[in-house]
Amino acid sequence: MCDTLVALAKATQSGNLIFGKNSDREPQEAQEILWVPAKKPTSQILKCTYLEIPQVSETYECIFSKPFQMWGAEMGVNEFNVCIGNEAVFTNVKFDKSNPGLTGMDLLRLALERSKSAEEAREIIISLLQQFGQNACGGYQNKDFYYHNSFLIADLDHAFILETSGKSWAWKKVALTASISNILTIEEDYDQIFIADESQTFSSWFAQKSGFKSRFSDILFTYFGKGDKRKACTGNFLQENQGAIDVHSVIEILRTHNLPDTKFLPKKANSGSICMHATGLTNPSDTTGSMVAELRKEGFSSIWLSGTPHPC
Repeated sequence: MCDTLVALAKATQSGNLIFGKNSDREPQEAQEILWVPAKKPTSQILKCTYLEIPQVSETYECIFSKPFQMWGAEMGVNEFNVCIGNEAVFTNVKFDKSNPGLTGMDLLRLALERSKSAEEAREIIISLLQQFGQNACGGYQNKDFYYHNSFLIADLDHAFILETSGKSWAWKKVALTASISNILTIEEDYDQIFIADESQTFSSWFAQKSGFKSRFSDILFTYFGKGDKRKACTGNFLQENQGAIDVHSVIEILRTHNLPDTKFLPKKANSGSICMHATGLTNPSDTTGSMVAELRKEGFSSIWLSGTPHPC
């Protein structure tokens, strides 16, 4: 589980784009902060988390926050001020659990290492998804945790929401602010959509659905993940504070437990909390790392990373 949000420059107090994410993972999984310099790789092969793919001739400088045992990353920013966060989404497309594909974290890191703009990053993810798919375990100790991915992709001027299900995808451009969580949201309001052949394995009832969310959402996992509740919380914050959003307020929304009680107790946490505390079977995730980035056209951008769980 995770939550990611962005406010474009016109919606912030400083006039700089502000991006934030909580990475919710298994409680025992450390989040590593990693700086990667720009390189001209000598090897023609790149080993990702499970899969080897062709390497490119040049990669760019990046800062990542990543699960320590994976090659890919949960969130990061590159030298061209491209910033990406991903989310687990649960769909009705079946998995090949022999891990022949890329993880969502692999796709995120590959896009940041290879792109100079949010639009280019979006197209890199789509291209890699079409070529290699995302049949890959996303868990640490839970080796049966498979999911598809959505992405919030931003640069100094633009932001995009990209949602996927297997090799199918849809994306739309962000107007001023946006947040994503562990749910599909794009219906017929997409800017572009692609439905892969694998969708033909669905029943005729699914095939008749024209909206991306209606066609692909898995009802059970989506319901228990409470991504709709968390997205409503971050979305309301963005709407109510347009023009006044700053780094401190984004940090505060990432710290919230989204509960009615004024005094928080970890045992009261549930999967609807932005700052997530694991409590058991129906709420197995902790917020293991957080990031806030302020991307500036003039001067250096600033990136804050916790590298530790529970931003509260």
